[in-house]
Amino acid sequence: MTPLHQHYAIEDTAHSPQKHWLSHLLNGSYKLPGLEGKKGVLFSNSILETYIQEEEKHDNFELTSGKNRSLRTLSTGEQKKALLAYLLQQNPDFIVLNNPYETLDKASVSQLKQQLIALSKNRPIVFIFNRKDNSLTRNHPCHYF
Repeated sequence: MTPLHQHYAIEDTAHSPQKHWLSHLLNGSYKLPGLEGKKGVLFSNSILETYIQEEEKHDNFELTSGKNRSLRTLSTGEQKKALLAYLLQQNPDFIVLNNPYETLDKASVSQLKQQLIALSKNRPIVFIFNRKDNSLTRNHPCHYF
């Protein structure tokens, strides 16, 4: 059975620093088959931290609007769930997951994996990982870089 979307796994190493290619990937100018000319969003701890700082500095509660709580008061799993929901509202062509399980407990990892597996049926995923056992790719066809 051929997958509907092509997925990629990229090992995060010192030899391939993200600062050189990630912005090009997200804006569609990086030559990755199926993603050229498409717009992506980044799901990462650094993006999450940016939203937390934005809340603290400017009282801008984009990710938690309607919840009457700041991101800082949520568990790490709830923070990541809020970020993922917000990013998906942007309707990206693809999503880049940068070490998405980092800082999560086992139950939260399991829950997030299920969400991401479901998400992978609707759009391409680029999975950046430090450890191969942290990727979704065991049961999903993927191109490794």
